[in-house]
Amino acid sequence: MLRLGPPPPGHRTVAWAFGGIGLSLVLQIVTGIPLGLVFAAAGRQDHLQDAPGFIAASVLLAGFCGLAAFTIAAARMRWSVNDGGIRKGIGFWPSFGLTVGVLIGFGALSKGWEKLVHPPKDTHVVIKALEEHPSFWIVVLFALGAGVLAPIAEELLFRGLLFRALTKFGLPAALVVSGAVFGALHAGAVPAKLLPLLAVLGALLALLYAMTGSIVAPMCLHAFINATSVGQTTGSTDGQKTVWSVATLIVAWGLIALLRYGYGRGTSLSEPDLAPELAPASDVTRPW
Repeated sequence: MLRLGPPPPGHRTVAWAFGGIGLSLVLQIVTGIPLGLVFAAAGRQDHLQDAPGFIAASVLLAGFCGLAAFTIAAARMRWSVNDGGIRKGIGFWPSFGLTVGVLIGFGALSKGWEKLVHPPKDTHVVIKALEEHPSFWIVVLFALGAGVLAPIAEELLFRGLLFRALTKFGLPAALVVSGAVFGALHAGAVPAKLLPLLAVLGALLALLYAMTGSIVAPMCLHAFINATSVGQTTGSTDGQKTVWSVATLIVAWGLIALLRYGYGRGTSLSEPDLAPELAPASDVTRPW
């Protein structure tokens, strides 16, 4: 059952939702230039695209750029943080069950797609850099950037703003367009054969948001996928891989919980909570 009503009113919501994603890319380019000059001046590596330190710092910087872009775009749209999805949903256990279901479904789909298209072994620039240069501080930067900041920033931009604004054109259109944009913007980071799979992931995360009424569940699932990917390419033993995955998840989920309880206590004035006929009387006391 879908839990989202019409998108909140605002100023040029669809334009600024796309604009927020564009602004994030511009900020990454603008901040990436001095970062590249610093690494080039230090003579760390002849080709920056092969320098793990530069890649790790860029990923971390991209997360901050995404958060800044969301803040600016939401302000221009006249949306609150609640409007962006950090709000009450259907409750912890229903959200947990739906999240696990989406994870299992996407996992099965991923296995089938990989068997069909046979993507290269190095499926992501982050994973490739981690496998080639698994130093402690490089892994820390990747864990914070890819495992913590990226899930939060990308969910706020792609699901909290873009998908939510596009629901004015209907749920199917919003799922397809937001998912396609999410997949397309990973071009260059993953093999082209995996871009359709990422588009499906984007649509599934948006659907999870629609079913739970809160962006917290997609954030947690996104963080789980990214953190386990970082962890599984780190360390030489299964124990070390598990430690990195769990540590990254604790930080990511802890930050998501702070966002939820710090900014999502109530419902924005521009958007009602669950429809009266869908919301149980005790919903106001639920933690999510």
